[in-house]
Amino acid sequence: MIRWKKLATLQRIFPPKLGIKIVLWKHLDPDQSQALKDALTLQNVKVILAEIFNLTNVEDLREAILLSLYTYTLQYARDEDFTIEKLSAYFSIVKDSHEYCTETSFMNLDETFAFFKDLLLCHSVYVQLDLVLDYIGEPESMTDLVDPRISETKGSQVTDECIDKENELVKITEKEEAKKYLRKIIINVLQEKIREIKLSVKEKLKQSEEMVNNKLGSAGYRDDRKKSLKMNKHHRK
Repeated sequence: MIRWKKLATLQRIFPPKLGIKIVLWKHLDPDQSQALKDALTLQNVKVILAEIFNLTNVEDLREAILLSLYTYTLQYARDEDFTIEKLSAYFSIVKDSHEYCTETSFMNLDETFAFFKDLLLCHSVYVQLDLVLDYIGEPESMTDLVDPRISETKGSQVTDECIDKENELVKITEKEEAKKYLRKIIINVLQEKIREIKLSVKEKLKQSEEMVNNKLGSAGYRDDRKKSLKMNKHHRK
């Protein structure tokens, strides 16, 4: 009995790990996404979201915070001119990450960020480099290029042919080197873009957290949370 109580306590403290999967159309279907994209004003977006998720009680602080989160999430998607597919997936990523973060009353930002990052990478585009490599084999030796039946009077002609073949091999080698260099540049650019996206996501997540904390603080949620933490520490002792 005591073991089951400890297990239940750990489940309340640490949120369970969720499997990462595609969330396209999970919370917003194509018609809803199109309606939100075509809404004339941000207030119209807010009204549509309130109807979809039944967040109509303006006096409920929790519903007001959720509605603000969903509205500003859609504002970003509209500002970036997302397609309805991107809009639906992006909204579900933010919504699922928020629900994962608030699943317990303890700070689990590291787990939430890891969950958010995995969701984001799962829906990122994998770019396949448009490079084609052809294997031409080993170059023929100079002795193979010279026909022993060719007379000495045609020696100069054979020499010119050898030089032409050598020039062709040099050109092919230069092309291969250029492809390798181009591939290196593309990989470096993609890696830099990924780093920028990670930093941008981390900064926006931090700003969102500060905004939510400010709203919760203004509603007196922080004082209640401190009391809850003190009670938990007292029970542990």
